[in-house]
Amino acid sequence: MGCGIAQTKSKSLNRLRKRSTEVSLSPEIFFSVVSTRNFKEYITIKTLGAGAFSEVMLAIHLPTQQKRALKIIKKLHLSTQQLSKDYKVTEMEILRKIDHPNIVKAFEVFEDADNFFLPLEYAEGGNLLKKLSNNKKIEESTLAQIMYQLLSGVAYYQSKNIVHRDLKLDNIVLESDNNWNIKIVDFGNACIQDPIHGTSGIFGTAYYLAPEMLLGAYNEKVDIWSCGIILYILLTSKTPYYGKNAMEIKEQVLLNPFKPTKDNFLGSSLLLLDFAENLLKINSKERISAKDALKHPWILLHTSRNIDEPLPNTINTYPKSKFVQGVLMYIITCLVNSCSKSSLAEKFRSIDKNGNGIIEKDELTIELLKDHTNEESKQLCSKIFNEFDYKKVESISYTEFLMAFSDLKVLLTRELIGGAFEKFDKMKCGKITLENIENIIGVLGESTFEDQKIKDALDGNKYINKQEFIMIIESMIQ
Repeated sequence: MGCGIAQTKSKSLNRLRKRSTEVSLSPEIFFSVVSTRNFKEYITIKTLGAGAFSEVMLAIHLPTQQKRALKIIKKLHLSTQQLSKDYKVTEMEILRKIDHPNIVKAFEVFEDADNFFLPLEYAEGGNLLKKLSNNKKIEESTLAQIMYQLLSGVAYYQSKNIVHRDLKLDNIVLESDNNWNIKIVDFGNACIQDPIHGTSGIFGTAYYLAPEMLLGAYNEKVDIWSCGIILYILLTSKTPYYGKNAMEIKEQVLLNPFKPTKDNFLGSSLLLLDFAENLLKINSKERISAKDALKHPWILLHTSRNIDEPLPNTINTYPKSKFVQGVLMYIITCLVNSCSKSSLAEKFRSIDKNGNGIIEKDELTIELLKDHTNEESKQLCSKIFNEFDYKKVESISYTEFLMAFSDLKVLLTRELIGGAFEKFDKMKCGKITLENIENIIGVLGESTFEDQKIKDALDGNKYINKQEFIMIIESMIQ
């Protein structure tokens, strides 16, 4: 593969050839599960945070020179709920399914004898707890923006039957010091729940625990309760309970759960108090859902403003080639930082009216009507869905939205194309084969000129180096 060029097709390639050429492109295909230690690709810089069972280091990914947050998880302390047969840890199994602007991305997972290593997207702004300590007061409008993003992420992962179980200020990070754009991190205690029977087990930090978690079975509403506690702490800089230790705090959670009142929300608007009351209903059946919370009048009051920047006038047009599209998707998914995508992320959220983390045809049509006639909007919507709904599920994911509207001049620099080459170069020998490419993005078809061109270039176990790879991509997108 790449370095040792075999004279005959390998068994793995023969198996690959049997797969459908219609394998859909999605961010999860770029997430690697490596059975051996892969630490040589990283240089650690400093510790970002540490807990009893894991620590997070700022690291440089050498092949791409990209900053990443390297989470190191001690195997000894993991429960069966936290382990995954196919993806080593449940956290990786969950994160590979997620494609949302307010949830952190994972790149790969590898291990040694004692630890699992999970490289994650790095957020330069630190966590909300740190930010809160440096800001004496957060205005209601800013608070609403934070809660809107948080609940948008929660609504999205809950649509996939995921329960986080450890939402707290420490696990919400800011993409930079210059804005309030957030990402939910640390799915180490998360699980995929049975939609009928719910889940069980006490996970998370005492202050943020929902009362029902201490009683046995529960469902996704425990995360809504945690959002309510986050809201209160952000607003007041106070904890909802006082106790000498976790046991005392849990006793208060169970016997005297926190209730929002005019006194403990002193100075807040009545709409904000009502919002908090809905998040913190003691009876989980009465507690608001994430989707409905996004429609609450307090949220709408502060977030219903139109996004000033319209959608780009032109939709990206590039070859309908799996090879070209795969390279572009990898660049968007793994190489371009969140700050570079923040304006499109905000636009994506504004179009996603129901907060389910995807854009449906009626939502996109409504947005297009702002600048186009009814007939033009329908035609443009059909064009976007035909070209960018890769899974053919009648919706546009966040990454697909970025594929349609990102500035190709930003995406297709020689540096970023070279970074994509590094993904295919598994053996790190500076050469790739057709097998290296198809092992990641699936079998290339013969219906497009570009796919046929790369297949011809690599036919008969030939290989190309990074410069040749860059030149081929550049020639295909001119």
